[in-house]
Amino acid sequence: MCIRDRIQKEDTSLVIRKDEETGQTLLQGLGELHLEIIKDRLSSEFNLNIRLSKMRVAYRESIQGEQTLTLHSNKIINGKPTYANVTLRIKPLTEEEIAAEDITDNESKNTINFSFIKDETVTTHYREFKRRILQQKLSKKKPTEFEEPEENQVTREVLDNPLSSLVIIKNPAKPVEIEKVDDEFGQDPVYSLQSAPFEIFQSIETAIQNGLKRGSLLGYPLMNVRVIVEGGKYVVSRSNPIVFEMLTAQIMQQLLTKCEPQLLEPVVDMEISAPPEYMKDILHDILTNKRGRLIDMLEEVSKFGGNTNMRNILKVVVPLVETIGYSTQVRSITKGEATFSMKFKQFEFVGTSKQAEILENPYNLSLIHISEPTRLLSISYAVFCLKKKNN
Repeated sequence: MCIRDRIQKEDTSLVIRKDEETGQTLLQGLGELHLEIIKDRLSSEFNLNIRLSKMRVAYRESIQGEQTLTLHSNKIINGKPTYANVTLRIKPLTEEEIAAEDITDNESKNTINFSFIKDETVTTHYREFKRRILQQKLSKKKPTEFEEPEENQVTREVLDNPLSSLVIIKNPAKPVEIEKVDDEFGQDPVYSLQSAPFEIFQSIETAIQNGLKRGSLLGYPLMNVRVIVEGGKYVVSRSNPIVFEMLTAQIMQQLLTKCEPQLLEPVVDMEISAPPEYMKDILHDILTNKRGRLIDMLEEVSKFGGNTNMRNILKVVVPLVETIGYSTQVRSITKGEATFSMKFKQFEFVGTSKQAEILENPYNLSLIHISEPTRLLSISYAVFCLKKKNN
C-alpha cells in the first residue's frame, strides 16, 4: 500500500486528489491545523519533505468591445491551390441576452451563430448533420445499465425526426455564384458560403470553440461571448474544411486581442457568524482588505426558533482569492468566536486596477477548478509536494 492510500485509510476526513487542469496534487482537510498535523506526520513517520503552498484560483476571460474581421486565404499547399474566405463578428453577451436565450446550462455561456443562414431548412439539416456526428462519437462508448437500449433510441429518432431516414445529409441551399477566381491553376467559380458543405460549417464552428478556450490575456477560457459568422466564400475544387478551420482560428486570434479583453474572477457568497461586538471589525476587514461588499446583516436564529446566544450573521460577497487563509484571520479578529461558510456565486470583472496588477505579475496566479454549485464549509486546501529526504 502506497503512502497516499495508507494515510487516507487512517484518516477518512483527508482527501488527496490530482487537479487535472493544473497537474498539481491537492491536499484537502478540515482546516489548517489538520493540514499541519498531516504535514508533521508525513515528515516524521514517512521521512518525507513537504512543501505547502496557497491554493490557486481559476480565472476566466471575457470581452467588452465588438469587432468584425474578414480574412482571405489562397495558399498553395502541396502544390495544390486552396481557397477560403470568412467574416466573423464578436461581441459580449449581456445578462439579459443570456437569460432570454436560456443558455444557463452552458458553463461558459458562449454562443455561435451563422447569421447568413436564413432558410430554416438549412438550419434543420445542419442540426441533423451535427447530431449524427455526435452520435458517431457516443457510439464508441459502451452504454451503462441506466441508458436506453440502442434499438429504442434509433426507433424514436426515426419517428421524431423525418431526416433520420436520409443516408447522407447535405446542404440543401442552392449555390450562388459571386465571382470567379482566375489564376495559373485555372478559372473556377466562387460561391457564397451559405451553400458550402456542412463539413466546412462544422470546421468553422470547431475553430471558434477552440478559440474561445484560450483568451488573449493569460490564456484562460472565455465566457459570455457571442461569435457570429457573417458570411464567406468558397470554391468547390479548392476549398476544404482544414483550410477554413485554419483561417477561422487566425481570425479568432486577431479578434480577441481587439475587443478590449477583461479578466474575470470567481466570487463567493459568504456568511460569517460571530458575536455582535466583533461585527464592526469583521465588516471593516471585508470591505477594506478583501474587496468585498455587504449584502445583509441579521441576527442568527437556531433551527428551533429564537436567537442563538446573541450571535449575528454577516452576508457578504467576496472574491474567492481573498478568502485564502481567511479562517486564520477571522479567528484572530474574533478570538476564535467566528465561523463562516462560502458558496460559489459567479465570475465578475476584477476591476481595471486589479487587472493591471495581475498582468504585471501573472506568475502569482494559480488554478483550482470551480464547478457549480460549489460549497466550501471552512475547508482548507493546500498544494503539496513530496520529496524524499537525502540520507
